Amino acid sequence: MTANEWMGRGFGGADIPSGVPVFERLIEIDDFDLDLDRLFVFGLDRLLDGLAVFIDTRRPVRPSPGDTAGRA
Repeated sequence: MTANEWMGRGFGGADIPSGVPVFERLIEIDDFDLDLDRLFVFGLDRLLDGLAVFIDTRRPVRPSPGDTAGRA
């Protein structure tokens, strides 16, 4: 499926939220140049960035071998 075919099906048949001006203006553009590969990579980058933050916040902090903080 080409990017134009995907756009012609309304973003791949996805439900487009009504009352969202950005989506409404985007759909009205006839010669919008959509690169699905770039769109995928953009979304994947955001997903992986968020996942990295989630993992980092859950990872227990281990003291380094020379760290004496917290010892009496």
